[in-house]
Amino acid sequence: MKHNIEELSKQLGGSIGKLPEICRKLCLIPEIDALKVLVNLTSHKDHYYRSMAAIYISRHPLGSNAISNLLELLNDKHEYVVVAARESITSIHHEYPIIIEEKEVAGLLTLLHSNNTKVALEAAKVLLLIDRPELRQQFIKMLESETPELKSIAIEVIGKFNHKEDFELIFEIYEHENVNDQVTRAAALAAYNLASSLTWQKLFEKFKHGDSDLKLLACKMAMRFAGKADVEHILDLTEDTDIYVRLAAYEALHTARGESLDPARLSKKNLINYNKKAYPQIFADESIIEYSFCENQELNDRVTYLLNDAFHVFDCHPGDWKTVKDYYAKKLAKEIKANSWLGPRMLDIKDRVISMLVYRAYEIIDEELTTGQKNS
Repeated sequence: MKHNIEELSKQLGGSIGKLPEICRKLCLIPEIDALKVLVNLTSHKDHYYRSMAAIYISRHPLGSNAISNLLELLNDKHEYVVVAARESITSIHHEYPIIIEEKEVAGLLTLLHSNNTKVALEAAKVLLLIDRPELRQQFIKMLESETPELKSIAIEVIGKFNHKEDFELIFEIYEHENVNDQVTRAAALAAYNLASSLTWQKLFEKFKHGDSDLKLLACKMAMRFAGKADVEHILDLTEDTDIYVRLAAYEALHTARGESLDPARLSKKNLINYNKKAYPQIFADESIIEYSFCENQELNDRVTYLLNDAFHVFDCHPGDWKTVKDYYAKKLAKEIKANSWLGPRMLDIKDRVISMLVYRAYEIIDEELTTGQKNS
């Protein structure tokens, strides 16, 4: 195995076009020496090598040992490297909770006030992963930022800290922000997280007159807080034009009344996940395959929809498969980029369609990386 690592290390001096393939092979060697080769690339003079190192460190089984090296890349002068490093840190965090030392937190706080908005944004996204309540005041100050992305991240972090006294502060932003949709959406989600039995009703009234996403959040709040006295406020949503809202309202209504729920109805409700509108024929198909790759049910549901949709096209519309395969592979690529462990687990199923999509997703990730480097 050591011989293989040395051989791959020597090949790094060859054609730059072979770099992704070499990095992939290093990721298949679960030894610290293979990881060290990738780590060494984080200090390479060429920013393409540094960004590739950042991407592939998260795919290595021991990648969590290189968090410090990835944090250093957040200082890189090339924004693409910074983004790659942050995405890699996030991906590792989804599988192994990351530990960041005090001096590294201090460095992230310095970056948070960088004149480079992109760097500040990526630093904020890393801080978002850390459960450090003492950082709350730093993010409250960030609410004054005129940059929508930074303000949105600050709002998201404040919602995560879950200090109920911050509800009014976030609700005011949600109620009066009429310039940027990103900020409004972040404030809506944070206010939802901060809602309590004392504050949920006024947020519910706002959400129930919003779009379908907000109406679904209104129903979920009602499931948490509503009682019999609130039934009349939920009834309107049971007649909504969106079937997903009606189903959620049905569940909220029965919860508020303290009634038992129809298991068959709930089963269908659970299959309809977070507004992911799959094709109608999928819902009519009793042979839907549900997948469980991790404890994150939202992720499981998203991948379940994607795969069942792809199976339908592959089985029932084979003539369209070549045309639409990339559509599914691109969606899957986004999930794999955020969860590096997902691809190998999907390949373990040994299904032909799934394997096609996973391998194509990896190709798309590499193509995006190469294209981004050429444009940077």
